[in-house]
Amino acid sequence: MKTLKLLSAIFLLAVIASCSKNNPVAPVKPITPTGTKDVYVAGAINNVATIWKNGAATALKATGMHATTAVAVCIKASDVYVAGNGYDASNNSFAILWKNGSATLYAKGTIANSLSVDAAGTVFVAGTSTIQYQSNSPYPYNGTQTYQAATLWTNGTAKVLTDGNKAFYDNNAKFYGGEINRNAGATSVYAGVTGAYVSGWEFQGAYGQESATLWNNKNKLALYNSIGGNYQANEPYPGLVGKFFGGDTAYIIPPTFSLISLNQASSVFVDAANNVYAAGYVTQGNFTAAYGATPPPHKATLWKNGIATRLGDSTVYANPQSIYVSGADVYVAGMSISKDAKNEATLWKNGVAAALSTNTSNAASVFVAGTDVYVAGITYNGTIAVATIWKNGIATVLIDGAQTAYANAVFVVNGIH
Repeated sequence: MKTLKLLSAIFLLAVIASCSKNNPVAPVKPITPTGTKDVYVAGAINNVATIWKNGAATALKATGMHATTAVAVCIKASDVYVAGNGYDASNNSFAILWKNGSATLYAKGTIANSLSVDAAGTVFVAGTSTIQYQSNSPYPYNGTQTYQAATLWTNGTAKVLTDGNKAFYDNNAKFYGGEINRNAGATSVYAGVTGAYVSGWEFQGAYGQESATLWNNKNKLALYNSIGGNYQANEPYPGLVGKFFGGDTAYIIPPTFSLISLNQASSVFVDAANNVYAAGYVTQGNFTAAYGATPPPHKATLWKNGIATRLGDSTVYANPQSIYVSGADVYVAGMSISKDAKNEATLWKNGVAAALSTNTSNAASVFVAGTDVYVAGITYNGTIAVATIWKNGIATVLIDGAQTAYANAVFVVNGIH
């Protein structure tokens, strides 16, 4: 299912210019539906949340808000659900849920990243909430502080999945310094038989390592941490003790060994046999240089029931963002850096990577309908980002290229509505 990783969009910031948020949505040439399938895409045109149906764009609105982006879409029966985000006049962020175009705002300081609706019509939204707390740490970390909490909304009711009140002050925190909040984020949600599965990340440890994490009904499974996990067994680092796979065992970081780890589960999917898949990345390295040393590359990673497998070349920087399982085939969409240093939209099928474009691009979402594989993302035309959808590897742009546009999620249903 679709996930939007805000912290991982560095390459977009580097190459895509921002545009006026007041430009209207321009008409585009619709995609001709194939057979009896409707293709929905969630995204944005010039900072206006947008939903496309078979190529026809509709701007999404919310009273008192500037709705800037749509990040996920899900169809149940004849109802169209869209999750997205917006800002009020004071620049406060609000997660937004649209049902058939009617908007519901979540609390101030929230961000939606993903959406899933189960067979009974229960609507799950995953994202983050901003939580305030009082800190007793030395100045300037004392007083009222905030942290980001991984959050799951069920029919609009929020449940915080992490406890960030365990912030602490550490003078010896080489890489982060000062007070370290237990920030966490929920990147994706999937409505399974046993409730909602949520993927994301959570800071762990005195050095602020970011741990790839899954939650199911608030039960937490740390998929991988800098100091343990089944992945670590194949890549031992000297002097590290303990693990964070299936528990919170004690650990030690020797003072002579400097290590940083930034790991994330970006997307989650549960198949018909109740196997739980997650796609994301592992970034880990030994830093002997001073603060600010360049981190090692993201290693594209697939977890199945907690067991990790690398996707493709581990020396290549890669950022998987979406996963879909169809029968025995596992599809992962994301971005990888090519040998000529280009950011390329990439689709992994059963671990084998294929570039969807040789131009600067990104694949944000994958969906399989029958024998057809749909991927939503962006291509870069040399000036701006262009919302793009690939069907079985063939690209179609959703906009004329005169306006900046993003395709963040794709959902396909049978039967023209």
